[in-house]
Amino acid sequence: MQKRHPLLLAWISMAALNASYWIPAAEGRGIRRPAPRPATRPAAKPAPRQTTRPSSNLSKRSSSSLGRNTPLSKSPSSLPATNPAARPAPGSPGSGWSPGIGHPTSLGKPLTPARPVRPQALVAPAKPLPSLPNALVAGDAAARHNLSRSRTVAAFTASPTLAANPSRTLYRNRRLAHATAVRATLRPRCSVIFTPNWWHARRHLWHATPWHYCHHHRPYHWWRWATWAGVRTWVIYSWEDPMVYEYNDNVVFEDGAVYVNEEPVATAEDYIEMGDELAGIPEPEPGAEVEWLPLGVFAMAASEDDMEPQMMVQLVVSKDGRIGGTYYHYRTQNMHGISGSVDEETQRAAFKIGDQTDNLLEVGLAGLAEGEAPVWVHFGKGGNTQTWTLIRMEAPPAAKSEVEAEAPETPEAPEAPGE
Repeated sequence: MQKRHPLLLAWISMAALNASYWIPAAEGRGIRRPAPRPATRPAAKPAPRQTTRPSSNLSKRSSSSLGRNTPLSKSPSSLPATNPAARPAPGSPGSGWSPGIGHPTSLGKPLTPARPVRPQALVAPAKPLPSLPNALVAGDAAARHNLSRSRTVAAFTASPTLAANPSRTLYRNRRLAHATAVRATLRPRCSVIFTPNWWHARRHLWHATPWHYCHHHRPYHWWRWATWAGVRTWVIYSWEDPMVYEYNDNVVFEDGAVYVNEEPVATAEDYIEMGDELAGIPEPEPGAEVEWLPLGVFAMAASEDDMEPQMMVQLVVSKDGRIGGTYYHYRTQNMHGISGSVDEETQRAAFKIGDQTDNLLEVGLAGLAEGEAPVWVHFGKGGNTQTWTLIRMEAPPAAKSEVEAEAPETPEAPEAPGE
């Protein structure tokens, strides 16, 4: 009985406490209400008992065994994921925003520069680059431009192919992997843009231009693309071998000059000015019949981190070397025309988007015949040039049967005189 005495007292105390919760009501039923809160704070929890078991000392261990490069004792506030100050600002690398594709300050603008730097050469030259000849610096602008074109052709002719280089191979493999990922991401989008319904909803925009390419064929026709053999036989110029413009590789900016295969061809200012001349050609006369060859639909990626580009372009080329097309921003739904031309000697294509006269895009015409091509984007003449990538998209499922039926057949090359 002595052993059960404490249990009996505990049972009696609990019964009395439970009885105090109940208040008789007028109807004879009991109504339960919560007990009042204590007036004072509860006592602090007692300190844990000291045991003879040794501590694990996790806070002093390096976290390398757990797959991390920082000690476990690092405070959470210093981690990028939880520290707002450590997050990149919109428009900066790694922030999820890409230049001109949805940042609030760029809405309504086809292109917006990210940072004012010149692109760096991908492969370092084996020897110091030669300085610019005086004829490319002084004298008449027209004479300098003519000399620049001649030197460009000579540089490409002397080294028509790019020599093997580990850095160059790595760069191309990364670009191919990026293009493959972008095509997979944008495949659903390609089913709703540049389609018959898409063009019909915007017919008030392109009907204003009499020579617009969409007047001549069905919309799915312009999803086709052409090989280099098809391009060179379509254009009236006498082209044979393609000139491969691998920007930041065999075509680079260095010390205020432009080098092609390590040969100086122009000052940076003259180079951009020649691009402005190519992009600033006047429109054809009203009523003029212009024949166009489709080059494809491309996504414009501002960097390798841009896995879901919002900027899409549909490009075409005429027989006399004009570049036309349509620019469309998927997020803002802005639509602009594209106009420019190809240089007959250097195969350099330059064009502008809409009424943005300060922004210039250039690409080697042969690169558009490939699946993906680097492109230089010049933001004004102040030295801000960036390297983007044009990634050709696959035709949507609804257009594949029509595209395959119309065949991108390669035109036969004309026979040389006397054959």
